[in-house]
Amino acid sequence: MIEIHTIGAGGGSIARAQSGGLTVGPASAGSVPGPACYGRGGTEPTVTDAHLVLGHLPRRLLNGAMALDYDAAIRAVGSLAGRLGTSVPEAAQGIIDVANNNMIGAIRVVSVERGHDPKDFSLVPFGGAGPLHGGFIARLLGMKSIVVADSCGVLSSKGLLIADLRSDFSRSLLLRPPFDDLQRLERLFVELDASGAKWLASEGIAPQQRDLRRTVGMRYENQGSQLEVPWPGEGIDEASLHAAIQSFHALHRRLYGFNQPHAPVELTGARVTATGRLNKPQSPQLLSGVEAVRTGSQPVYYRGEWLDCPLYDRTRLGFGTSIKGPAIIEQMDATTYVLPGQVCSVDRYRNLIIIEHGELTRTPASDNG
Repeated sequence: MIEIHTIGAGGGSIARAQSGGLTVGPASAGSVPGPACYGRGGTEPTVTDAHLVLGHLPRRLLNGAMALDYDAAIRAVGSLAGRLGTSVPEAAQGIIDVANNNMIGAIRVVSVERGHDPKDFSLVPFGGAGPLHGGFIARLLGMKSIVVADSCGVLSSKGLLIADLRSDFSRSLLLRPPFDDLQRLERLFVELDASGAKWLASEGIAPQQRDLRRTVGMRYENQGSQLEVPWPGEGIDEASLHAAIQSFHALHRRLYGFNQPHAPVELTGARVTATGRLNKPQSPQLLSGVEAVRTGSQPVYYRGEWLDCPLYDRTRLGFGTSIKGPAIIEQMDATTYVLPGQVCSVDRYRNLIIIEHGELTRTPASDNG
C-alpha cells in the first residue's frame, strides 16, 4: 500500500469565477466531453484549455494524431475573462497559477508538514500534463531540479509492470514493560514469516529473490498512535528489543521534533513485509553528439509578453543535448514546458533534467497566434 495525497487539479479541472475569486476544480470536464479544445462538446474553461491559450501546448498531440481546437479554448477562457474583467491571456494565466498553487499545497502536506524542505529534493512530474506544471512548481518551491522520465505520461502503468511484488502480513500484539513475555512476539514473527514465504512461493518468486522484513509498532505509553520501527536482526531478545526502542526514540524525534527517552514504550503489533524482487528491464543508453533540432515554433505567453518558443521532438534528442527555455518538448504521451530562465539537458537514460539557468532571454514573438 502506498500513501497518496490527491487533489482536484487535473487537465480537465474546470475554472470558475466565484464570489471569492477564481477557483480551479474539483469539478472536472473528465474525458467526456473533456476540455473545450478537445472538440467533443465541452464549453467550460479547463486547465488544458488555459495551457493551449498560453502556448504551452502545441496545436496537435499524440504525434500529430489529435488536433486541438484553439478557437474553442479561446471562447471558453474568454467567457471566464469576461466575468473576471481581464484579458483572455490573463485569465488563462490565472487558471494555471491557481492550479499550480493547489499542487504546491499538496506537496507541502507531504514535505514541509513532515519536516522535509522541498529545496532538498528534485521534482518528478509525471502524467500527460505533469511536465507542463513541473517548471512552475519547482521554481515556486525553490527545488533544485526537475526529472522528467522517458515515459512520464505512462509512468504509473510502467511502474505497475516492473515494480517488485509486495505484501504485508501483520497482527496486533500489546506488550508492556518489563517485556517478560517476548516469546509471544517470537511466535508471532514465525507465523508471519511463514505466511509471507507461502505467498511469495504462490507468486512464483525464486528463493534467492525473496525478502522478508520485520517491523514492530511502537508508541509511548497511553499514546493513541504508533510508529513502525524495523526489528534488528533475527533474534528476539533483550538486546534486540533495546535496539528497537532506541530506533523508536530516534524516529519520534525526527518526525515530531522531540522524544521522551525515559518514558515507558509499548509494543503494539508485529508486521512482516514480503517482497519479491523482479528482474528489471535494462534501458539502452543514449548516444551523445545529437544536436537539438527544432521542429517548429509558436508564441508562448510569459509575464505579460508573447515570446517565440521553439518546439522539439523528444525522440530526436540525444545524450548531452542542452535546450534553454522557453521551449516545448513533445512526445507521444506527454508535453514538457521549459520556462524562460530554465535549461533542459538529456542524460544517458533518456531523462530530461531541468534546472534554473539564471539567465532570462526574451525573444518577442512575431504574433500572438
